[in-house]
Amino acid sequence: MGIKRNILSIITILLNFAWCGRAKPIDYPSYSCPSFEEERVEVDLYKKYNAKIDIPNFIETFRQQQADSWGRSFVELKQGLYEWKQSRFLDLKDGDTIYESACGVGMNLLLTLEIVKEVKNVSNIVVYGNDYVARSAEIANALMDGGLLPDGASKGVICQGDSSNISFVPSNSFDLVFTGFLQALRNPLGYGLDIDDLWYSYKRLCKQENTHQIKIVELMQKRQEDWFDLWVSEQIRIAKPGAPVIIEQLTKPVCEEMDDWGGVRKDFWKDGVARYGWDIDPDSIEFAVDTVMEVGRYNVFMRKNKEHNTTTCV
Repeated sequence: MGIKRNILSIITILLNFAWCGRAKPIDYPSYSCPSFEEERVEVDLYKKYNAKIDIPNFIETFRQQQADSWGRSFVELKQGLYEWKQSRFLDLKDGDTIYESACGVGMNLLLTLEIVKEVKNVSNIVVYGNDYVARSAEIANALMDGGLLPDGASKGVICQGDSSNISFVPSNSFDLVFTGFLQALRNPLGYGLDIDDLWYSYKRLCKQENTHQIKIVELMQKRQEDWFDLWVSEQIRIAKPGAPVIIEQLTKPVCEEMDDWGGVRKDFWKDGVARYGWDIDPDSIEFAVDTVMEVGRYNVFMRKNKEHNTTTCV
């Protein structure tokens, strides 16, 4: 019996080595895009701006074109994000996949591929994404299909989709997940006002000091944070175990940054691991000052917890 056990143990070890050492085929995510109606006031600006874009001309002159009405060209955006990208997208290697939530017209995806190619000489990457605005997703697809991707890079699937609910995207699928901008709610309290009146109404709330107004501001901030959680939870869900989850251009609470629409404090991110049950290593969370816009924004890097595997490869 002892000899048989030893033989079985040796066979098990040899099989483990064979399994760990074999070349595993890359199984790229595959799924279909949903359809829905655009309803949110937050996207009105992008819808109006992108409706005017002539796609053939946009592709031909994209380096001089504005990125989603930000007032920054592709070249300026790439310069502003270069240092951040080259330090936080270092995990990427040949054959990997990137997903950008709320990818807009695709400029951030494209400049990310260019930076990774220039810094690490990695180009065999497949890109995926979604945007709430159908026209933006259409332009992003045209940009990715326009012969502009670095050699070896390719497009997977870019859909019109709601970043707070991308249930059509499979879980644990991507080597890096990011968003170039997490759009804050512009009307978290549901006021029946037009967009210009909303801005001034929320700013006036911040100047009130009575107990009732303070509670309203607290409710406003809680709704904003719960909205951010919906986006972030979906990003975490679709990332592979151990993969980076990155959020750029983060805005601060409306009463702390009067020139922006509202957002979350930096302590929200570590608190969110316990508060929302995010599958994130809290020690991995790091911040950097945004160098693209001039309104006090910041970027955050996080890493999804690694999967516990009982089979050890040595």
